[in-house]
Amino acid sequence: MAEQRVFLSCRLFVSKSLEAGLSALNTTVNDVLKFISHSSPRWQTFLVGDVVDEVCQSLEQPLEEHCIDLDVDVPPNTLLTADRDMFRQAVWSLVQNSIDVMPHGGELVITSYESPIGLELEVADSGPGLSEQELQHAIPSSSAGNQGSFGPGLVVVQQIAEFHGGSVTAMNCPEGGAALTIKIPRRAMEAAA
Repeated sequence: MAEQRVFLSCRLFVSKSLEAGLSALNTTVNDVLKFISHSSPRWQTFLVGDVVDEVCQSLEQPLEEHCIDLDVDVPPNTLLTADRDMFRQAVWSLVQNSIDVMPHGGELVITSYESPIGLELEVADSGPGLSEQELQHAIPSSSAGNQGSFGPGLVVVQQIAEFHGGSVTAMNCPEGGAALTIKIPRRAMEAAA
């Protein structure tokens, strides 16, 4: 009987801790979204590779702890005109999402591509990939307030992309895992200059 009370007490503690953690995460995401929607953009031109390097360095410990091999293929001269802090937050959220889906190790690949349309930055992982249902709901609709399958982090990424006139896409990789891509159109970049 005493063991059952201890078990129920522990279960209640874990439940309350989880609830408190989710509440704190929700508050943080709402704060970030409020900041994005109420702040004036600080347009500047910067090297995309520098931002990716900063994010990877800030997440070096969890990458090592989860035994995740990192491969970055961002040309050194790739420039972007955008709000640097917001773009950094978007990249951080995408990388953190990949870390979360690979708790037992894997591979994380970050690549960028410049086209006449604009910049595409892809974060691909060797995690479990996405089901058909997850693919349909992976990218949140900010207007609907949907957090999608990946949770609140992608709400922030989607808002940042939309702030710059861009979008976020999700797909499964042929060799396994998933790839999330943030796209920033050149017309938005040029309008800011």
